[in-house]
Amino acid sequence: MKNLIDALPQHIEHALEIFKDTKLQPLQREINNIIITGLGGSGIGASIVSEVLAAELSVPVTVNKDYTIPAFAGENTLVLACSYSGNTEETIAAVEAAIAKKCMIASMSSGGKLADLAAAHNWNHFMVPGGNPPRSMLGYSLVLLFGYFYAFKLSKHNPENWVNSVADLLRKEASDMENRAVQMTDVLERKIAAVYACDGMSAVAERVRQQLNENSKMVGWNSAIPEMNHNELVGWHFEHPNIAVILLRHAFENPRNAIRAELNKAILSEKTPSVLEIWAKGKDLIEATFYMIHLTDKLSGHLAQRHGVDIFDIKVIDFLKGELAGK
Repeated sequence: MKNLIDALPQHIEHALEIFKDTKLQPLQREINNIIITGLGGSGIGASIVSEVLAAELSVPVTVNKDYTIPAFAGENTLVLACSYSGNTEETIAAVEAAIAKKCMIASMSSGGKLADLAAAHNWNHFMVPGGNPPRSMLGYSLVLLFGYFYAFKLSKHNPENWVNSVADLLRKEASDMENRAVQMTDVLERKIAAVYACDGMSAVAERVRQQLNENSKMVGWNSAIPEMNHNELVGWHFEHPNIAVILLRHAFENPRNAIRAELNKAILSEKTPSVLEIWAKGKDLIEATFYMIHLTDKLSGHLAQRHGVDIFDIKVIDFLKGELAGK
């Protein structure tokens, strides 16, 4: 897994080549709303991209992580379906519902039933390399989702204009990230993780929590500032030395949220000795997002080593899927 984590710069560069080499067809109708459907390592890219682009999108985006799609979906809905394997049962069910509602559909996968459906219906489809854990292929999902938004004239962020600079940043900072990740394991080892972030990076907080779950075998949760200031903060009434707080920060936060983050850090530091504030580097929110993902992915890998666990082990998920298949 370490090689896959370290390969994020190469992954996004390869994803750019896929974007450039795939001839996309124009959509048949005007877009009134967008649904991005996908789960787990295939779905988190939807949450991240929709949050990064929220300030510029003129149509609403719904991130869907279930078997069904919202009732509002119709002929002027664009459904972007993401499944790394192409066989995620919830995503396939959601796509079949989108077909029934006559939605416009575009997709990405490494093959599977989703690729077959795309070929049969002549949808736009990005084919990505297969054979790896979906969570390790996030770079492809992010670049290609940004690509769809740009190609369909929904966003100004053309991947051709920023992928190379992001890859350069990640390579330049790789050694420092590695050292920071090792140091942070001392704070997080065998702790329950509470991951917090402000506007623009709350979906990255979800990604961090997912990586700690799957890679490091840690229990935890994620929440966003300011929402958690209206409820969850009260839950920190008692001291919790077994919980480690991870506060994700970046230079593009709303000024009021930046103040809230500082106040939260002070409050939480009185409740647990384990508070990590992680600042992203980058000249804009896209660079900061990729930087934070890469750094915290490395952190999850070092924590797996420290915990002495198999980073690839997802036996409980495989068991669950097997049980579901028989019912």
